[in-house]
Amino acid sequence: MITESKSENTKKILRYLMRDIIQKKLYERGIKCEVAGEEEKADILLKSSGITIGKVFIILPDDEDLSFLKTESGNSQIYIAFEKGREKEITSKLLSLGLGGKVKFITWEIKVNFQ
Repeated sequence: MITESKSENTKKILRYLMRDIIQKKLYERGIKCEVAGEEEKADILLKSSGITIGKVFIILPDDEDLSFLKTESGNSQIYIAFEKGREKEITSKLLSLGLGGKVKFITWEIKVNFQ
């Protein structure tokens, strides 16, 4: 039996919590969305008439690699959700990947310590 560390469990809980909160807020604003399936890298899919028009990726505080966004930037609008105060760091990483201005931000103010 494989046991996960406390940090991994905390990350999963935070990801699920943020996904549910973001999905609820988008729904309140009239945006139809659904939780992405296991085969998707995205956390939430934004839909219109059954067609995916956007993808939301949740970036946790210790996630460093954003290179996967480069392959995801097809026809859908890309949104990333991350902790408020990391805008400069995230923007710098996006610019280095050539994604400046192509990704929209969703920020949150929850502080989590992954100790």
